[in-house]
Amino acid sequence: MAFERIGGFKISSQSVDTITVTDGILTVDSSSDGSSGGEVVLKESAASGGKSITVAAPDAVTASVTLTLPDGTGNSGEFMKTDGNGVMSWAPTSSSLSASDIIQIQIFS
Repeated sequence: MAFERIGGFKISSQSVDTITVTDGILTVDSSSDGSSGGEVVLKESAASGGKSITVAAPDAVTASVTLTLPDGTGNSGEFMKTDGNGVMSWAPTSSSLSASDIIQIQIFS
């Protein structure tokens, strides 16, 4: 597998079709046959086991979306929520449920 270092990026010509960096925006295009969405893979160090976290676009997107991550890591017990417009923030979990929060599940054997 051939790698080329461009700026701070290590690029493998066999693993992606197109990566572009314009005005600080990294764009990863999907496979050339259009069968899958683009992915960004963040890998831990090889010394830690080489596991990774992948952020992937779905194969079919109905509209372009920008998710703006919140500052910091949040507090213990908080979760990341959206305002419906792509702005993410940290929010506390609720310790109480209302009747509208409860879903009835039936198990059939």
